[in-house]
Parts: sequence; C-alpha cells; structure tokens
Amino acid sequence: MTVGQIATPLGPLYNSSLATAMAGGNFALMATGGKQVGPFTLTAKFPDSFSVANFSSLTTISRSQPLTISWTGSGFDSVQIQINSTTETTTTVNGLVLNCAVPASLGAYTIPAAALAPP
Repeated sequence: MTVGQIATPLGPLYNSSLATAMAGGNFALMATGGKQVGPFTLTAKFPDSFSVANFSSLTTISRSQPLTISWTGSGFDSVQIQINSTTETTTTVNGLVLNCAVPASLGAYTIPAAALAPP
C-alpha cells in the first residue's frame, strides 16, 4: 500500500485507504520519520475475513439522516467505525472525527443523525 502525502500550511498530511476486503494476517507500517518524529514501526493483526457489506452505497453521507454501516466476517470482537472530514484554507486545517466502537456480532450499526449533524 502507498501512503499519500499532501502539503498543508501546517505541515504534511499523510493518508491512505485499505481495500474493502483483504486477507487476514499480521501487517506492519514502517516509516523513516522526520524532524519531529523518529523512525517507527507499527504492527497490527487483521482478522481472517472482514468486509464492509454496503461499502459501495456509502458514496455520499447526509448529515441530516442516520447512517448505517454493515459488515461481514469472523475473527474479531469489535468494529471501529471512523468518519473523517477535513477542510483546508491557506492558513488553517479543520478536522472532524466521529468514532463508534461496536460489538462485531451486531453485523451492522446505525449512527444517529444527531451524531452527524453540524455543531
């Protein structure tokens, strides 16, 4: 996987996305670091199977309606749903992150419209 770098007024922003379905196993992220952060390695074990069942329907999110995420798979106890939004001007970067940790056994979770609504 390649990690992209975006130049911002406040420094670089790095991002990447995983595939909607991938094989399980141990994965490592390694980086050489820079001026403020030295070299590091992170490891994670991914379950044998995981897939976001309704991924293709998540192209647009209405902040006035509930949002349902559904998944399939085995070998994991919980699912972390994270929605990120970033806006950038020439002088500032504003970010919003919404996190939901739910039991994997549910197979789906609906984020209420109130949690998605603008502040």
